[in-house]
Amino acid sequence: MTEKFNFDEIVERTINHYVELAQHPGWKRYVWGEIKRLDQEPPWAGRNIKERFLERVKSIRNKGEQECGVEPDRKSNSQGTS
Repeated sequence: MTEKFNFDEIVERTINHYVELAQHPGWKRYVWGEIKRLDQEPPWAGRNIKERFLERVKSIRNKGEQECGVEPDRKSNSQGTS
């Protein structure tokens, strides 16, 4: 019997992998680049990879666990402050 393909499960496993990897020194920049790339590439595009990754990172920080340290791109707001 063939198991049904579940892309949502693959997305979750991929996000979990990158969250874990980003917690290790030297991997943060690579992980953030991969997350941004996946967020724009089919078939990943439209699955909110970047937002889901950042939510997971914030959740870890809020729990007081080891910080992931990946920050989203900073852009100035309309008043010219960051």
